[in-house]
Amino acid sequence: MTRQLSQAPLAELVLLLALSLVLLTGCGGGGGGTASTILAFTDDFGAPITNAGSALTAQVSGGALTSALTVTAGNDGRVSVNLDPGTYTVSATYRRKAAAILISATQSITVAETDKGKVQQIRLKDNDLSLGWQRFRAGDYPGAIAAFVLYEARAAAANIGANNANNALGWARVRNGELSAGDAAFNLALAADPNNFDAFVGKSGLLLLRNTSSADLTEAITRLSTVIDAPGDYTSAPTHDNITEPDLFVCRAFAHFMQGDLANVQANLDAIRPQIAGGSDAGIDLFNTLDLLLRN
Repeated sequence: MTRQLSQAPLAELVLLLALSLVLLTGCGGGGGGTASTILAFTDDFGAPITNAGSALTAQVSGGALTSALTVTAGNDGRVSVNLDPGTYTVSATYRRKAAAILISATQSITVAETDKGKVQQIRLKDNDLSLGWQRFRAGDYPGAIAAFVLYEARAAAANIGANNANNALGWARVRNGELSAGDAAFNLALAADPNNFDAFVGKSGLLLLRNTSSADLTEAITRLSTVIDAPGDYTSAPTHDNITEPDLFVCRAFAHFMQGDLANVQANLDAIRPQIAGGSDAGIDLFNTLDLLLRN
């Protein structure tokens, strides 16, 4: 005989209520709050994880809430969650094509009632790659190289290419005084991704340092111009250094100065003069030096 719902034990009623709440809030929901939040999952360099599929697993937890998140392929790495105002922890892992490369994140987010539709970036990182950049920022370039080499080997084993590793090795080896090795690393990074603007900038700096011929200066100007003319403003922060778009104009002006092309030096300085305060300390110093030389 079928038992009526009113005769069901309290525990069953609670279970049915819980299931109905899950169905109403939908996958990725949690708490049924009025504040919706969009979590944007990105890789080490801030690029959206667009091919997530089953390779990305994530959950959000806070208080009594723990909810799995579904991030599907082709959605620009984003998932919308409904959360009550409060502080939550987002945990995520992503396997790049093979288990040899795993990037992860554990990040705290705060949700307010006024945060409807707010986008919060969750950046997943590889341990070796992140450690290498951490050492780089601390000035430990040999230590950074060691971490980047480990990441490069694992990336090669996973057959996913080592573009990020080669770019990182280029920066670290140049900072460590290994110009030839740095040049080789940048060339590998650019062969794998001709639009790796961070490698473009690093290679430009190397060419200005090396400056063994007029060809070095010409190539530096061409590469800097490619990044400057691209949509958006370049920045190397927070991954490494603090190089910004104004710095690129100043470096291009310096290359023209080394060529004796004072008209283009002036043009670059004038073009970035209103924004030079946003440059790095070194960029501002070089700007002022070149500006002074042109005035005398």
